Amino acid sequence: GQPFYAPSVSLLPPSSLQISGDSAALLCLLSSYSPQGAQVSWTLDGSEVTEGVQTSAESERDGRYSRSSVLSLSKARWEAGERFVCRVTHDGAAQETSFLKTKLLKTVSFNLILKTNFSILTLLFPVRL
Repeated sequence: GQPFYAPSVSLLPPSSLQISGDSAALLCLLSSYSPQGAQVSWTLDGSEVTEGVQTSAESERDGRYSRSSVLSLSKARWEAGERFVCRVTHDGAAQETSFLKTKLLKTVSFNLILKTNFSILTLLFPVRL
């Protein structure tokens, strides 16, 4: 049969530039797996999210597969949310990759930062735990 390779999963939070608009998107990238058939689902603070999810078709290169999934949220949902999880199921095994927003980011007033200094925003958002 085909060799087995578990997907390598990366979860990218919205960029600060994007959050300054009225929506935010998280990107989950699955790469270098085999066989094909990996499935992606999203949860926000423990509840599954199906609205605003777009998952690409699988693409193949040298016998390995990859696919991506985007979760688009309104700015309000992004601001209210704390734990965003991309759950990947492949060949009977599931793995979860999560992005956790810090409490700090929730309490800071977005508008205030935008008005005062855009560069502060860029410093704040790459924060990861």
